[in-house]
Amino acid sequence: MRTLNMFLLAVLLLSCQHNSMSPETQDGALKSGTQLQIDLQQGFAGKYVRVELNDEVQFRAWFSNIVSLAGPEATFTSYTSEKKNRITVFWRCANPNDCGNVQDSEEINLGNLEKYYIGIAVSGDSIILVVQDTPFLYL
Repeated sequence: MRTLNMFLLAVLLLSCQHNSMSPETQDGALKSGTQLQIDLQQGFAGKYVRVELNDEVQFRAWFSNIVSLAGPEATFTSYTSEKKNRITVFWRCANPNDCGNVQDSEEINLGNLEKYYIGIAVSGDSIILVVQDTPFLYL
């Protein structure tokens, strides 16, 4: 029983680990405008990922093959003063036989709120974006 508990604890800890990421957010920039809480929700396991907002790199990381049991695979915060924004996601698999270099982007229009929540998922060669004014609920 103790071995099973230790195993379950290890699985939980590994699933909560957001890989060895080095997010590149606007650390040195003036953080003003609309805040964007961006969640990379699914489809990123085993891939190198780079996220751009209006042609500026906001985040990049190699993801392990471990998939989160609950919650996003990664999350970061960015800021924009624009109402119309383009989010571009580049990704490639660690094993080039699994997928090549892929890129997809979508334009989002923001209203007058101070904060938006953006969920990004990968499906095949496309991204799926969800923009909402409330946080995402994860189990």
